[in-house]
Amino acid sequence: PHSDTRYWRRLERWLLRRVDGVVTVNDSRAKIIHEEYGARVRPVVVRNCPPISQVSSSGSQPLRQFVAAQGLPGARIVLYQGSIAPDRDYEALIDAAQFFKDGTVTLLLGYGNEGYLAKLKERVQEKDLQRKVLFHPAVPNAQVLEYTASADLGVVFYDDNCRNNRYCAPNKLYDYMMAGIPSVASDLPGIQEVVQQEDVGVTVDSKDPKAIATAINTLLDDPARYRRQCQNALRLAKERFNWERQEQSLLSLYQSLLKAA
Repeated sequence: PHSDTRYWRRLERWLLRRVDGVVTVNDSRAKIIHEEYGARVRPVVVRNCPPISQVSSSGSQPLRQFVAAQGLPGARIVLYQGSIAPDRDYEALIDAAQFFKDGTVTLLLGYGNEGYLAKLKERVQEKDLQRKVLFHPAVPNAQVLEYTASADLGVVFYDDNCRNNRYCAPNKLYDYMMAGIPSVASDLPGIQEVVQQEDVGVTVDSKDPKAIATAINTLLDDPARYRRQCQNALRLAKERFNWERQEQSLLSLYQSLLKAA
């Protein structure tokens, strides 16, 4: 495959000016594709949302059981779920745990490169954070929402080291919403348009451990704000940020293209 970024940019522009329909994952990318790349039509936004699901409040609460088994019953759980890989600011999140108020833990749930995971675990030991940062193996997709809903809030961090990350639209954000928990997320345009505009969490400089800890401590210590953002997240997930709603935009595009054919 061709590795020249300029080649792919030129190819994208050439294609976007000739196709009859374009699909992308958020408004930030749609604007860039339309205005900068010169797409003939404004792209249709289809977000990476999960299907509508319901998690019972009387469920098994698997993460709480896991944390309690580590000798930390009743801890407030800050969850980062998904691929554990570089450029997600895991190091800053681990370092932030030393500034958490007592009774708050970070839990990293997912899969990743074993070498990188080992480095993260070494970092936890070096900083003596074994009781504030826990690791949980990946779980089957069908069970993810149940695990997510047993956390207190979710983390969505991406390193602002490339345009793809700067305008990212991570599906974990919508998973957290469907689980009814707020997010603490990187202060990036692609994420801001949901987290800030819809009031479903807070954005922060995800490379600054103290800023991360302050955001998490402040949100968890503000019951009214926390409850409002939980309610907003779940309501919007059921109303708009779900696959049943998103697929309608995709089907409408297909139908319009078929009629024009």
